[in-house]
Amino acid sequence: MVKTSVESGSILICLDGFKQGGTQQAFINILPDLTSKFSRVYVLIIQKSERDLELPNLPNLISLKFDSKRTLDLKLFISLFFLLRKDKPQLILSSMFRSNIFMALFKSKRSKLFWMEQNTYFNRTSLQWFIMKILLTKVDKIICISNDVANLTRSKFGKRIKYFVIPNPVSGSIKIVELSTKKNDFVFIGRLTEQKQPLVALEAFSVFLKKYNEESYLHIVGEGELLINMKERAKKLDVYSRCVFHGFVSNADVYALLSKTKTLISTSKIEGLAMVRFEALALGNCIVTTNSGGTDQFFSRKSNLGVFVSGTDSIEFSTRMLETLSPKYWSVEMINSRIQIIKKFNSENFVNSLLSEYLNLRN
Repeated sequence: MVKTSVESGSILICLDGFKQGGTQQAFINILPDLTSKFSRVYVLIIQKSERDLELPNLPNLISLKFDSKRTLDLKLFISLFFLLRKDKPQLILSSMFRSNIFMALFKSKRSKLFWMEQNTYFNRTSLQWFIMKILLTKVDKIICISNDVANLTRSKFGKRIKYFVIPNPVSGSIKIVELSTKKNDFVFIGRLTEQKQPLVALEAFSVFLKKYNEESYLHIVGEGELLINMKERAKKLDVYSRCVFHGFVSNADVYALLSKTKTLISTSKIEGLAMVRFEALALGNCIVTTNSGGTDQFFSRKSNLGVFVSGTDSIEFSTRMLETLSPKYWSVEMINSRIQIIKKFNSENFVNSLLSEYLNLRN
């Protein structure tokens, strides 16, 4: 068995920003295990904001936040240069474009660098992919959160770099609640953008209400450029009174909503691996999802457990929504079966896999 503890030394995590998102939450989830493995854990944020998520209070966690809004930021470059040569972290994890580039440029030879690809980045420009490809010689491995992410990344970089797939971990603080607290309601969680296709969820919910159940609610968690359109469309569809717009809320409130509802609706056009789907399963929820990143790998052939893959047609999607409310999916045994799907996606397993890959480089 590969040893997965590091007695001393440091690890550095670098992110472009730390606003609410699946990538940021995944890093928060693994921090307690990382601080038990390394003597110092740095979290470096390139562009801070007032809406950043809070980091946990851990004794050997060091937060470094910059306010860099420009790609060419001399002050940031100088700070990174001296930081990475003073401490020389044993392992650097970077995610998002600027973080990946800056860590490759300024890391010391002693440090191992893992790029973490958290999404299917179809929106990256050809120039961005080209710059990353040039810097591959500075990268030791690339972590991808799903096979879909790995396939896209491999198509851009070829076989010049080693890839490995580790799905993001679910928070260990999620606790199952009594079935009696769950209502026949649905919840959409995500940014209200074209990528997430929230209007698909709204249209399907409208069909569901009119054809099947006039008593259900759709809880919408998130903000974005489509928020006004969502509210106007809900009024035109005459379902506004059955929609609850929560805006961005804390993770604790997200888990509370999942605990009170039965079905998560996930309508993304593209995705790396939507972590909220794992969180929903951890709370026993059913899921209706489009075929976005990671779906074939983790969610196909699970309809017998109340996990359905659907197209974006409103009638098809609403039919799947109705199916998730069937009593056969809400026995204690069935709920536990959904929870079991994600048992292995925990922080300890993620960190152990990560460190196994790191220690393999040293052997």
